[in-house]
Amino acid sequence: MRADAKRIVVRAPNWVGDVVMATPTFRALRENYPDSHLALICKPYVRPILNGAPWFDEVIETQGKSFASFRELTARLRKDRFDLAVLLPNSMRAALEAFCGRVRRRVGYNRRGRGILLTDRIAPPLDDRGRFLPTNMVDYYLTLCMHMGCQNLSQREELYITDACQARADAVLEKYGVDPDIQLIGINPGGAFGSSKLWPANRHSIVADDLADRTTSASCSSARPANGPSWRPSRRAWSTTRSSWSRASWTSIR
Repeated sequence: MRADAKRIVVRAPNWVGDVVMATPTFRALRENYPDSHLALICKPYVRPILNGAPWFDEVIETQGKSFASFRELTARLRKDRFDLAVLLPNSMRAALEAFCGRVRRRVGYNRRGRGILLTDRIAPPLDDRGRFLPTNMVDYYLTLCMHMGCQNLSQREELYITDACQARADAVLEKYGVDPDIQLIGINPGGAFGSSKLWPANRHSIVADDLADRTTSASCSSARPANGPSWRPSRRAWSTTRSSWSRASWTSIR
């Protein structure tokens, strides 16, 4: 049976890629609670990813890890009197925010000793030795919806494009003389936490060439400025590949 709630707050993941993989969960919540008020708590740097999405009635940005930020958020949750919190991060802080915010029902994974703060403790996937079993994050998040009784779940990830975003993209294509009607595949070689999460530079060229063999697409590379040191070797490698758009520029996530 589907959980009954008129005011729902969703705690978003803290990283861009995880937010994208959470979009099937966001969509499922909206489709299963069409008449409920849905609010999203997120970090300011991931909010642009969801611009134009129709799922939330309200977005609450949480600024940092300070006690002042925690107190401000929990006070707002108490004031807004939410019935249900869906906690996608596994952190103790996310559960404590909902608990101190007096959200009546709190759904999340029972990890990192935070089960006492949850009303609905979802068992995480474990291997035969009782260790956490890494799983597809789309399914990991959707499991929370399944527990709540949501129907017609889909693994399809989804992002929206605003008019302003389209206009910026059109301006970049015009600047570099790229046909706006061509199929364009973007590859971002940057990533947080250094080289442990990055491919070697030449592999991006291999992927671009393979895409060129399979499609009539052009490929481009982009990265945020903080990833500059890791991005530049890839750009040099891409300058030798026949399929790349070697004049790729610095871009934001939108």
